Amino acid sequence: MFVIERSHLVPNPFDADPSSTIVIVNSDLGTPNRQARIALKRHVPWATPSEGRLTLRSHGPDQVGDRRNLRDLDERSGESFFAERQRRWVNRIDGLLILAAPATVLREWGMTLTGLGQRWYNGSAATELDWPVKDGEVQVFRDFDERVSAAIVARRRLFPGREHAEMNADERQQVWSLGAAQRE
Repeated sequence: MFVIERSHLVPNPFDADPSSTIVIVNSDLGTPNRQARIALKRHVPWATPSEGRLTLRSHGPDQVGDRRNLRDLDERSGESFFAERQRRWVNRIDGLLILAAPATVLREWGMTLTGLGQRWYNGSAATELDWPVKDGEVQVFRDFDERVSAAIVARRRLFPGREHAEMNADERQQVWSLGAAQRE
């Protein structure tokens, strides 16, 4: 389980909603059930600073090559690429954004995200991690910092004192519209 807590994330660039803690799980090793999520939330944000640094070891793009080589990589590592290995779970639950998938799928997601930003459309690029279900969209923006700043200003202006409050869809749309107008 790999956790990126909210203190390391910025509000989203649309309506300045606070980001959810991100939890990435290799589902070959288990998935976070309700008790595990409650225990994790009890510890996040961490009460004590990190005692060190975590180094992730993975097959980087230079070793994997491209998505066509993922199946070959699985065969060399002794893993199978059958349908049951394709199960994945992308969900926001209990204030956590959980991305759970087997190692094969996590590698594929990594390769997909590595390619984001190579093709831009109107200053953004996007991909669905859980295609064709359409969950887990990841977007990148050339003007990300400006979008976040404009959304924060719009949210404060429209809804003072509610920086960390949950907003309804109509309120989010108001912030989004004003933030977009401020960027123009």
